[in-house]
Amino acid sequence: MYEGSGLFSVDYNRRLGMMIHADLMTQRTYKCGVGRGPLEFGNEVVLWDFSMKSPEQSSVFQRLRLPTAILTSPHAVQRRIKGMDVFYVSSLLSGVWAVYRKPPETQFSFKHVYPLPSEEGHGSSHVRIAPDGKTIYDTDALGDTIHVLRIADDPLNPVLLQEVPAPNIHVVKFSSDGKRLYGSNGIASISDFQFRNPPFGVNYGIRAWDVRKDGTLAPTSFFVDALDEPGA
Repeated sequence: MYEGSGLFSVDYNRRLGMMIHADLMTQRTYKCGVGRGPLEFGNEVVLWDFSMKSPEQSSVFQRLRLPTAILTSPHAVQRRIKGMDVFYVSSLLSGVWAVYRKPPETQFSFKHVYPLPSEEGHGSSHVRIAPDGKTIYDTDALGDTIHVLRIADDPLNPVLLQEVPAPNIHVVKFSSDGKRLYGSNGIASISDFQFRNPPFGVNYGIRAWDVRKDGTLAPTSFFVDALDEPGA
């Protein structure tokens, strides 16, 4: 059905009946490890039409090649923002990109909406959208930071609200009521083994933040130490 440069992560927009996936790197590069042998990083975002009743009838709606690489996490905004259909994609090399469509356009375009800090030691590993669609959270795994960005006023020009210290942060997810954000750190991935010595950071496990009304985060005492878990 599809052959790309290493499909890594997907998300689905229920309203549009559309799935998005992003390419990270080829399996050969992934198995060899970053920095060993020929590097074959992915830079393609693909939108799939899932409007038919049967998934087997789905088809590629549009392909977009971004001028960056190592795409780590696409996420769909479930509602329109300022009349636009929007997906956000994170890149380990360059930060956050928007894949968007303004009416009456039928095809999607892309824009680099949040670059990483210019100094070395930063890399976006994940992006999460708040349930109310007003804020996005970019996890900077190499920079030990969550970048909190407001998108409600202009989804193509996010405003930085907060930079939250988060050692070795990787994936974040909301509680069912949207009042807490949980994050796992100590990512056991090729990026950790390439850039960190030792590969696992301190306080390897899961922590949580309370979500304020404006989307910013407040620290909590919640912490699950994965190194104390059976089999760790």
